[in-house]
Amino acid sequence: MGESTNIGAITAEVVRRIPPYIESIAVHHNVGIAIGALALRDARRRIVVLESDSTRATALRQRFEHVIADASLIDDPVDAAILAPETEEEWGELTDTITEIARNLADDGCVFLVAPIDQDMADIVIDHGLVKTDESEFAANPPNDTKSHTVLTLHKKDYDRFTHARDLAESGHPDWAVDLLAEKEGRDNEEELRRQMKMHQYLLVWDDRDGHDDRLRRFFLSQSLFANITAISPQSLESFKIHAAMWTRLGDAAMGERLMRTINYARLGKIETPHKLVSTRVSEPEPLAHDEYYQPRLLVILEAQPDYGADVLFDGLANVLGDEHVVDFPWKGSLHGQEPTTQQHYPCIFNRAGKPLELENAIEQMAAQQFDALLYCAHTNKWSGEELRELTAASPETPIYIIDQSDSPVNHRAAMAAHIGAPNDAPYFKREMLQCVDYGANTFPLPFAYPSDRLKSTRKERGVPLFWAGHRRFGLRRLYLEQIESLLGQSFDQKLTQQAYAEQIAKAQIGLNFFGFGYDTVRYWELPAHGCMLLSEQLPIRIPNNFVHGESAVFFDDLEELERLLVYYSERPEEAAQIARSGRDHLERHHTGAARAKQFLARIQQLQVESASR
Repeated sequence: MGESTNIGAITAEVVRRIPPYIESIAVHHNVGIAIGALALRDARRRIVVLESDSTRATALRQRFEHVIADASLIDDPVDAAILAPETEEEWGELTDTITEIARNLADDGCVFLVAPIDQDMADIVIDHGLVKTDESEFAANPPNDTKSHTVLTLHKKDYDRFTHARDLAESGHPDWAVDLLAEKEGRDNEEELRRQMKMHQYLLVWDDRDGHDDRLRRFFLSQSLFANITAISPQSLESFKIHAAMWTRLGDAAMGERLMRTINYARLGKIETPHKLVSTRVSEPEPLAHDEYYQPRLLVILEAQPDYGADVLFDGLANVLGDEHVVDFPWKGSLHGQEPTTQQHYPCIFNRAGKPLELENAIEQMAAQQFDALLYCAHTNKWSGEELRELTAASPETPIYIIDQSDSPVNHRAAMAAHIGAPNDAPYFKREMLQCVDYGANTFPLPFAYPSDRLKSTRKERGVPLFWAGHRRFGLRRLYLEQIESLLGQSFDQKLTQQAYAEQIAKAQIGLNFFGFGYDTVRYWELPAHGCMLLSEQLPIRIPNNFVHGESAVFFDDLEELERLLVYYSERPEEAAQIARSGRDHLERHHTGAARAKQFLARIQQLQVESASR
C-alpha cells in the first residue's frame, strides 16, 4: 500500500510544517493546492500567489484573494514564502523573486525553496540578504525512501531563533516557542543542550497556560526532552525539576519525588527529602482464562518494519491458533523468514507459514466474513488510510481492535481508529499505559512479552556478576551507569555482537534494566527469560501479573536504592539465584508471546460476548 505523489507531495509536506506564528505567505502558483488546504484550516492567514500567466491567474483568483504576477508587486510584509520553481522561466527568475521577497520579508520570516536533489544551486546568485539556515531532503513518492528533492530554508542574516523563541513565549505563545526550537538541532552539544533546555522551560510555561487540556501529550514531550538533556548533561537540576513537576501535574507525585531523590543523591551524596510517597499502583485483575475452543481467524495489520510488541503478539497468536488463523496484511517478510532492512537485532524475527494477501483478496474475504476480527497494530498510520477504510467498510460487522505498542503514553485510540475507519470507542490495547492516567472505557494494558521459541534452558554456572550492554541515551541511563561504574570500578561501555550479547546474558547473575524511550523495554523480559535476576526501575505502567519485588525480580525507585540493592544482592549470590529462578518460572507462565496471546484472546472473546448480549 502507498500513495502516488510528485512534487506536490513535497510542497504539501512543507505546507504542513508551516508554524502557527506565520500569518502571511507568498507562494509559487504550483503550491496553490497545498496552501489552499492550509488557508481553509486557518482563515486568518493571508496567502499571496505568484502567477505570471494571466489565464492561470484568473483561475487562481477564484480561490485566492491575492494573486499577483511577480514578487515585486508584494505590497505588505510577508512572514514566509514557499518557492518551488519547475519551468526554465521560473528558475531564470528565481534570483529576482527571492530578492523581492527578501525586501518584503518580516524580520523573523523565512523562505522555503524546493528543488530537485540534483539541481546545481551554485548557479543561483544569492545576493539578497538571506542565508541558508537549514537543508532537508524529501522523497517525492512516500513511503519510498528514495530522496528526490531538497528543501532549503533561508532567513535574514541577523536572525536568531533563540531570540525569536523568547519573543514568542513572552507574547503568550510558549507552545509556538517550543515548535520553533524543535525545527532544527543544535550545531554542537553546547547549543543542543541550550536548545533542549529552553524547550523544556517553555514547555512548563505552556503547561501553566493550558492546564489539564492535552497534558498527557505535553508530558510525553517533557519525557523526550528530559531524556535528551540528561544524555548530554546527566545532572541537569533544572530539567529534573521540570520533569518532576510534570509527573506531579499528571497525577503521580511519587514519580516526581523519585526523580528529585535521585538527582539530590547524585549531586549531594544524600537524600534530602524522606521517602514518604508511594507510587501510584493500580490493582490489576487476574487475566481472564483462555478458552481453547475459541479459535477466531484474525486479520492483522502491522508496521512495515519490525515492531517488537506487535510482532511477538502475532507470533504468539500463531502459536496458539495456528498459522492459518492469523493473517498479516500487508505481507510482512520479517514474520516469514526474511531478513528485515532495519532493527535486525530485535528478537522479533520469525518464520511463520503463510502467503501474501493482496488488497482485493483481503476485501473479498472481509466481505465474505472470513475474518472474525481485525487487529490494527500500525500505530504510525503510514499505510494508506483510504485503502484501509475500504477494507474495513467491506464488513462493518467485523470487530476492530486497536493495538498500540508504541513508546508513547499518549492516547492514540482516536487517531488510529479514524485512520482505519473504526468506531471511536473501539477496544484499545496499550503497552505504555500509565498507572496514573485514565484512558477511558475499553482500554486494556498490553505490555511486551518474550517470544516463546526463544526460551532456552538456563545455565547453573553464572560467571558474569552483573550485566548491562547498550546505549545510554534515554531516561536516567547515563546517570545510573556512571554512578555504578564509579561504585564498582567497572566499565559498561562494551559493544557486543548479537551472539556475544546472548552469551553474556546467559552467564549473568544479575541484569540491569532502565527506562528506554518507553518505560516498557525488551530487556525487562529478556533478562529473566535468560535466567538472571532482573534488577529494574519500578515501571509506572500497568502490567497484569507483574513480577513481585523480592520474589521474582528486584525493583528500585531511585539511585540510592539501586546502589544499596546492587551491593546487597551481589554479596548474596544464592538469594539472587533463587529470585532469578522464580523470575524465569513466572515469565514462562505469564509473559511469553503465547501467554500474552492467550490473555488477549480471552479479553476479545469476552468483549464479543458482551457486544452480542447488548
